[in-house]
Amino acid sequence: MAFLATLLRYRYFALLSILQEIRGDYQRGRIGFFWVFMNPLLQVLIYSVILTNVLQARLPGADYPYSYSMYLMGGILAWSLFDGIVRETMDVFIRGRAIIHNSSIPLSVFLLVTVAKNIALNVILLLIMLGFSLALGVWQGLSFLALPLLMGALVAFSTAIGLLLGLFNVFYRDVSSAVRAGLPLMFWVTPIVYPLSIVDERVQGLFSLNPITHFTSAYQAALAFGTLPDSRPLLILLIASLLLLALNLLLYRRMRSDLVDLL
Repeated sequence: MAFLATLLRYRYFALLSILQEIRGDYQRGRIGFFWVFMNPLLQVLIYSVILTNVLQARLPGADYPYSYSMYLMGGILAWSLFDGIVRETMDVFIRGRAIIHNSSIPLSVFLLVTVAKNIALNVILLLIMLGFSLALGVWQGLSFLALPLLMGALVAFSTAIGLLLGLFNVFYRDVSSAVRAGLPLMFWVTPIVYPLSIVDERVQGLFSLNPITHFTSAYQAALAFGTLPDSRPLLILLIASLLLLALNLLLYRRMRSDLVDLL
């Protein structure tokens, strides 16, 4: 209740900060705001052209036109949300050092701003991708309705991971650099560009140990195959994420004095 009261108290500040964050990130170029969407859309276009037309790749279980493009859209949509939240929440303590020292505004408000900005950008990207799918004549029906629930679970997971890394990053500044170097590798060991079915059966079990695989597969099920994703692993990940968020809060409260000294 205290957390909700805090958010309600600073709601106007949070909203203005979200808009300022979005504007500040992309205001340098004349079309700067659109670059945030151009990158994932160009990824979909490039991979679709190369893998579908050049390498003659086919998506098992979906033989309609543009199925591979829809598969890529689902995977990249999920990955971009995870990647954006983890990268920014991981640095929330470093970027918020002045706030921790001098401001009466709780750090949780700035965390909300960081997460909400990434959600807003991802929702816009989702709408653009849905627009493309309709233009291509692809509509997967009610499976699209699962996307808000999937997004909520992915936001909880990404925030929990980002905050935990952020706490470690205060004590060991190499954490941020290591994670930024490791995220591109993680992209390629997650079945985003390729379907899991083409991976050697002997190592497919290892891919299921990657939590992001379950989220990208769920998005791809809804967007490319028109099916509802398996809810069991997602429910487990959601519960684990909420527990990890609670643990992060406990750690922050216990380590706050040490954090202030190190920042």
